[in-house]
Amino acid sequence: MISSYCQSGNAIEALNVLDKMRLEGVNMDSVTIASILPICAQSGDIITGMLIHLYVIKRGLEYDLFVSNALINMYGKFGILEQALKVFDQMIVRDVVSWNSIISAYEQNNDPITARRFFNKMQRAGIQPDLLTLVSLASIVAQSNDHKNSLSIHGFVMRRGWLMHDVVIGNAVVDMYAKLGDIDSARSVFEGLPVKDVISWNTLITGHAQNGLASEAIEVYQMMEECNGIIPNHGTWVSLLPAYSHVGAVQQGMKVHGRVIKNCLYMDVFVGTCLIDMYGKCGRLDDAMSLFYQIPRESPVPWNAIISCHAVHGHGEKSSKPIQRNARCESKTR
Repeated sequence: MISSYCQSGNAIEALNVLDKMRLEGVNMDSVTIASILPICAQSGDIITGMLIHLYVIKRGLEYDLFVSNALINMYGKFGILEQALKVFDQMIVRDVVSWNSIISAYEQNNDPITARRFFNKMQRAGIQPDLLTLVSLASIVAQSNDHKNSLSIHGFVMRRGWLMHDVVIGNAVVDMYAKLGDIDSARSVFEGLPVKDVISWNTLITGHAQNGLASEAIEVYQMMEECNGIIPNHGTWVSLLPAYSHVGAVQQGMKVHGRVIKNCLYMDVFVGTCLIDMYGKCGRLDDAMSLFYQIPRESPVPWNAIISCHAVHGHGEKSSKPIQRNARCESKTR
């Protein structure tokens, strides 16, 4: 039951079943733990994750391969790299998943140098990289602005034939080239993918937008709209709205706003922030302020957006007021 809820992304129900299991006096085994730890990371529940780690130590399960891999992944998602490394170092046996987990932990926390160091250690240990290793490596190369090794990664993936069989690695290579500023190579890889999912399209839209090609990003989105079975999601709007902001396409942005409301995404802080930025940069400051007061403001992201919107249009006094309110909010939080 726990595994079923985990696989369907229902974190709350998975944790509820775990509570019932404890009340009935049934102890967790390695399978339970390996299933529930990713849910702790997904739901941002570090306390439950750490309590499970204590349980693991008390039950002598800390040397179980699957449990250790799950712990490394969880601590990596929370950015607690010291604990991730501690778990990795105490492992008696490591498989490719173990190495992928520690490489990914550092890659996801913007430390490509250490991530690459672990990949080199993995090679010296005689562990062959798999598809997920190359997904992390593509990101490491992009973060390091390593143009030379981007070709090596692409060539390795091509020789294994992975681009033809798994869209995940294809998306990673497209993203790698886009972040390196090689948008022609990104588009070439994208066009060669036999199967494209919504993430493939989002990656190409983002790649164009981040490289200053807003009009081209909008064109890619229009092509995406013509594809049957591809439904825009949260990532699509976060990728597309900055392009509309750049070209001042407020009417198209308003259409996206309508779709966001229809799909109940208007309370998402990232989508909401992109809408604030779009309205503000297009001169619709009243609409930007209205949205600002509707979305959650626990993080600095929406505050930065509304401050920037006012500052861009020369409203220095108004931009300082949100700063002061932000400071008061942070003070209350502390």
